Amino acid sequence: MKYIITESQYKLLTEDLGVSRATLAYTNIIYETVKDKLLESIRNNRNVNETITIGLKDLFKVYKNDVEDFIELPIEKIVIKFSYNKLEDNVYPEGFVTVAFADMIGEGSQLKSPSRYIPKEITDEIDQTLIAGFEFNFNVNKDINEEQMDELFYDLRDAVTHECNHMYEYYNREISGAKGLDTTLSFMKRPYEMFGDKIREDVLQIWKLFLNLLYVSEPYEVRAMSQEAYSKRLRMPFEKFKETKYWDYSNRMIDFDAQAYYDYIIDLMGDLPKEEQTEILNTIHEYFIAYYEFSKKIVYQNPLNKKIINTKNIMDIMKYFQPQINKSGKKLQRNFMRLYALQPE
Repeated sequence: MKYIITESQYKLLTEDLGVSRATLAYTNIIYETVKDKLLESIRNNRNVNETITIGLKDLFKVYKNDVEDFIELPIEKIVIKFSYNKLEDNVYPEGFVTVAFADMIGEGSQLKSPSRYIPKEITDEIDQTLIAGFEFNFNVNKDINEEQMDELFYDLRDAVTHECNHMYEYYNREISGAKGLDTTLSFMKRPYEMFGDKIREDVLQIWKLFLNLLYVSEPYEVRAMSQEAYSKRLRMPFEKFKETKYWDYSNRMIDFDAQAYYDYIIDLMGDLPKEEQTEILNTIHEYFIAYYEFSKKIVYQNPLNKKIINTKNIMDIMKYFQPQINKSGKKLQRNFMRLYALQPE
C-alpha cells in the first residue's frame, strides 16, 4: 500500500494550493518514523508514551537531495512526543482517533545557530536552524480490523502533512519578523474543558460544535485541512469523499446560522426556570470573553477586538463570527473541488 507523498503529487499541491515543497522530505521522514513506532506498539499490544528524536544524521538526506529545500526550511532536529493507547473496549466507530500537534516556536520548537556539521554552502545562506517539536497521540479500539488499520495509517499521513504545514508557517513568520501566529480562536474550548461541569452538558455540546466551526474557519486551518485532504483525493472518488469529515465540516460551516444555534440551545433548556437559563448563558459568555482576553493580552500580547469584547451574550458572539465561518466553509469546498480537478499520478 502506498502512503508516502511523491514529488509529482506534491508539485500539484504546490501549484494549486500553495504548499511548499520544502516540507515534502520532512513529511515523509516523520511519517516513516512514527509509522514504525506505531506498528511496533500495535504488535507488542502495549501502551506507549515516549519521545522520539530524529537528528541531523537522519535529516542529512534532505539537504543532500535538494539544498534549496533545506535552506527554505532548515530543520536539523525533530523531537516527537509519541503516545499509543490501546483501549479496553471498541469506543470509536472508525476504530481509532489520532491527535497531532506542531509546537510553535518558543513553545516546544526553537531556533538555534546552525550545527558545525551543516555544509558551508548552506550556512552561508542561513544563520538559524530549527528544532521542530511535534506530538502524535493514538487511541485505538480493542479490536481494530484490517480496513481500519489502513485508515489509521492514512490518517497518520494526513496528520503529518497538516502539522508540517503549520511548522513551515511558524518558521517563516518567525524569521520574517512577523508576530507569531495567534491561535486564540483555535483554542476557545479550553475554558469549557476546564470548567465545563458548571454548564449543562447538552447545551455545552452545541456550544462546542460552534467552537469547532470557529476553529476550522481560521485561515491557517483552512489551508492545512485542504492540503491534508489530498490523500483522500488519491484513494477515493468524489462521491465517497463527500462522506468524510472534511466535506461534513465544510457543509456545516456553509450552513451555520447563529440564530438557529441559539434557538436550539434555548429549546434544550426549555425545562429549566428562566433564571437558570440566564445563568447558563451568562456563564458560557463570561468564559469565552475571559479566555479571549487572557490569550490575547497575556499569551500573545495582541490588541483586543472591541467588537468581541463588547458582545453582550453568546448570540452576539455567534452572529459576529457567522460571516467568517460561512465564507471559510465555501473556501474549503472550493479547495476540495480543485483537488479533485488535479491529475495525480
